[in-house]
Amino acid sequence: MATRKSTSPPPPELPWSWHTSLGWRGQLKRIRRWQLRLRAAHDIRDAEDYMYAFFQLCYHLRDWLLSEKVLSESEVEQLFKRNVELRLCGDLANAIKHRKLNRPKQPREPSLAREYCGAGGGWFGPARSETFTVLSDGRSFEVRSLADKCLAVWEGALRKHGLDTACPEIS
Repeated sequence: MATRKSTSPPPPELPWSWHTSLGWRGQLKRIRRWQLRLRAAHDIRDAEDYMYAFFQLCYHLRDWLLSEKVLSESEVEQLFKRNVELRLCGDLANAIKHRKLNRPKQPREPSLAREYCGAGGGWFGPARSETFTVLSDGRSFEVRSLADKCLAVWEGALRKHGLDTACPEIS
């Protein structure tokens, strides 16, 4: 008689891991740190890397909230349905991961572009003359403002559900 192989994954090395120690609040802290790095970036390579990291972590907060049953699937779906910023966050995170989107959350896949703003009008480039912009559905979103709005939407939704968004430190 043949034995069946178990389809469940093997247990982790330890029953606990640093990245899960603060749960969804730890993920929120990481998002906030990447937002600060993005806002402070003046080198185009840093700005690009921080932007990608921010949108990936920000979008995947949904997985943490669902896994920990903080919000229901329908609550998360409604949040994304009502907020173009979170839909763009998801599209950017998935485009960065997969290169191309098969099912964008917007009518078309958004485009990320460098935009010349004039000396002092941007946040990186020669004389801080450039910025990153997301173009989607006939609209333009400056990346730092988009990141700020994404974080604000998440924090507002969490507070609306009576959740404390303060994130304790661990040592």
